[in-house]
Amino acid sequence: MKTSILAFLIAGALGAAPEVILHETFRGPSKDGVPEGWEFWTPRPAMRLKTALTPGAFRMEGNGNPHAKGRLWRSIAGFQEGQWYRFEVRYSATGVPNPANAAMAVVQLPGNQNQRALTPARLPSGEWQASLTLQAPKEAVQDLKLHLFAGYIPKGAVEWKEVSVRRLPGYAPPSRPVQVVVIDSQP
Repeated sequence: MKTSILAFLIAGALGAAPEVILHETFRGPSKDGVPEGWEFWTPRPAMRLKTALTPGAFRMEGNGNPHAKGRLWRSIAGFQEGQWYRFEVRYSATGVPNPANAAMAVVQLPGNQNQRALTPARLPSGEWQASLTLQAPKEAVQDLKLHLFAGYIPKGAVEWKEVSVRRLPGYAPPSRPVQVVVIDSQP
């Protein structure tokens, strides 16, 4: 009882708890090796990555092809205009010289030209986590697309392990003060 009251008070002090929009750990059913609700895209069949859905991960391998690339993507609905959302993706890379460039997570807003890349960071475990905090624009109430890209990994593999999208009620972005310096230089 004391623990639940303490948890309630802490949650109240910190603001409302994040609302989960999507949480994927790649453990569910698949269709042709692609997780249910997701689609796999590649430019041409000759450039297709070798893919596999393993318990807890979606694996993309170069399979000896230096030009192999592709992306796993899905539409996500349930966004509210003006609300803040946190996108997080956790993945690992083996045999990949530069995982930050070979694997990329991107949020695509409605209108194909408007995209935001998630920022990757290496975790102490050796895995990678990419994240992005984004305020949903007016167009986003329809849906957004989340793309998990891997490519140029001829002797390596990328395993996408966890994807989450959460609404952050009460979130206020950190202030970013701007300093302006004017230099007047005349001959």
